[in-house]
Amino acid sequence: MIAIAVGKAGMAVKEVYSLEVDELSEILRAWSEKEDAEYRDRWERTRFLALTALLPYQKKGKRLKPTDIAKFPWDNPHGKTTSEDLERIRTMFGED
Repeated sequence: MIAIAVGKAGMAVKEVYSLEVDELSEILRAWSEKEDAEYRDRWERTRFLALTALLPYQKKGKRLKPTDIAKFPWDNPHGKTTSEDLERIRTMFGED
């Protein structure tokens, strides 16, 4: 935990040793949540940019959605690729 607090979260060694274990744990949990939110935000922006770049090429009557471009683990609560996902990908790339 100390290596993460100092190396990743940017805390000073003295600061880490002045904390109780539960305090350090809570700080690292909050830091991890912040990092995860930033990671997701970067991927969501990338997906949105890809969507806007592809909008002029969408088929008539078919409205592209962000999840048509890329599905992320946080889009599916189970985090698994389904047969519906595979069928959607085949349709998108014309492999009927």
